[in-house]
Amino acid sequence: RDAASADLLYATDMLERVLQRELGRNAGSLQHYFGAEEGLLEQCSVLAVHPSLFDDELELLLRISLKTGRDVEAWCRRAQLDASEMLNRVIQEAVDSSDSRLRRHAVRGICRASLESWIHMVVRMSVEDSSRRVRAVCAYELYLSNRRGAMEVLVEEMRHGAKRAVAVGALATMKTYSSQSHRSHTFHTVFDTLRGAERMEIRVRSWFDRLETSWWSIGLVFAMTVLFVVPPASAFKM
Repeated sequence: RDAASADLLYATDMLERVLQRELGRNAGSLQHYFGAEEGLLEQCSVLAVHPSLFDDELELLLRISLKTGRDVEAWCRRAQLDASEMLNRVIQEAVDSSDSRLRRHAVRGICRASLESWIHMVVRMSVEDSSRRVRAVCAYELYLSNRRGAMEVLVEEMRHGAKRAVAVGALATMKTYSSQSHRSHTFHTVFDTLRGAERMEIRVRSWFDRLETSWWSIGLVFAMTVLFVVPPASAFKM
């Protein structure tokens, strides 16, 4: 009990010091702050279920979580329970950020913490985000969370939308995962309702995406072999 109390006291003190420092730097606000204070987040894991966190303390930890990708689901759920208005404001900043890594982490938090009012944003980002990696994460998270409605929106975009090719890419990402270890009854239900030509197009795109990934892997292995296995020509000089 004494050790737990000491950990809690240390975490609280550390959190207060970092919070006051960042508030002092930004005129008393945490707006646009997304710091990579992963050590603080680790130390404050004992506070994740502690009832006495103030909103600004919770906001600081949520912002650090979104930046680092650590415990995103847990801190999003905590904020959803205790400070939903603050959560919405911070998530909006994250999805609007120019930092694609931050956007990816926000998408993961939205889907895994089941922030229902934000799911439409993930669907939109899956076809509109400027980063291919962010779009792929959106498709992956929607797939994992069995969002049938989101999948059907992508099907409609594939059929009638201006972002048809990108929607096909998102569905192909889901198809790729469905062909591996991650099984999704929901995706297969939606996939089976498609026309034959549509299913074929998605399969072909999925195949090309996997092929592209494989060629990158082969290229990397070849480069590493050349660098570290094949002896330099100077080694053969007498």
